[in-house]
Amino acid sequence: MPVPSRILVIVDKPKHEQTALRRALDLQARTRAHLHLAAFAYHPMYDQKDVFDAHQRRAIRAEACRQRSEWLRGQLADAGALARKLQDGSANAPVMVVAHRGCWSNAPENSIAAIENCIRLGADMVEIDVRNTADGALVLMHDTTIDRTTNGSGKVSGISFDALRALKLRQGAGGAEAALTEAQVPTLEEALLAARGRILVNLDLKVENEAEVFALVEKLGMNGQILMKLYDTPSDARLINAPFHGKTHYMPIVGVCKPRPRCTPQLRAPLIDYARFNPVAYEVSFFGDREFLKQAINSPRAPETRIWVNSLGKDDERALTDPETAWGGLVDMGVSMIQTDRPEELLAFLQARK
Repeated sequence: MPVPSRILVIVDKPKHEQTALRRALDLQARTRAHLHLAAFAYHPMYDQKDVFDAHQRRAIRAEACRQRSEWLRGQLADAGALARKLQDGSANAPVMVVAHRGCWSNAPENSIAAIENCIRLGADMVEIDVRNTADGALVLMHDTTIDRTTNGSGKVSGISFDALRALKLRQGAGGAEAALTEAQVPTLEEALLAARGRILVNLDLKVENEAEVFALVEKLGMNGQILMKLYDTPSDARLINAPFHGKTHYMPIVGVCKPRPRCTPQLRAPLIDYARFNPVAYEVSFFGDREFLKQAINSPRAPETRIWVNSLGKDDERALTDPETAWGGLVDMGVSMIQTDRPEELLAFLQARK
């Protein structure tokens, strides 16, 4: 059977949309073909023959179909274009916005809704945290325990998947006062399927077996959408033997500061030493020390690579009142990826700054 270069997806009824999109993405993952979407849409005015003539009703139907097709295309934002943007580490590359644990201002963190929010906002990447349950299921959860983000308690590693799924996620960043939602803790596969073909994903792995995670990424055909990050230095066996080398995007985390809170930031290893692992970016943890960040940015590193920093907590709070200093100063130094809990505000700032 010849391999298609293009796939035309025609959806005749709204109830078939998700199934059609899922099947199209499965086929695209196997063939790397381009997707072309179309939809037939019903509009109630189409049947009002006593009000509209045949020509007017055809025009109404055509406009409804056009709008529905546009909606479908919005469900499949060009992840390939985002991957190419990630690989553009030139001096003039646009700054990328990474949403920390999803876009959770009106959804639970690390939830499907938080991922969907990021896609609607136009964020470049969503960062999600992955852990194992007691029976080995891969789920989204930042903390070692489920206390803050659900109506349960105990360690993620000490609860079965079925028991975890019986719980509800708390709104936003959680906490005892946060409202309970109807959302459940998602599996990694559910989260990846929500993101597939639509947004880049940074996996913060807190798991026992990284190979299992990467096997899932490969099964879903999402290699080009995933950014893996590790703390390990170039001499560490974990990095040397990582299963994703050459198969997906990689970023080392290079800043360290011990003992905290009073310490002097240092690089775990010179940035250039990571070059043999072909990173697309370096995450520089700079602990508020912008002089250290500047030195790291200007140090030798793999060519055409981005610099990622975190703007979280107090940094995000400061940006709400003085974004030019908080975010603009980072961009002017050469930062080209910013992870934030305020993705909507950061997107607006970057747009206004163009």
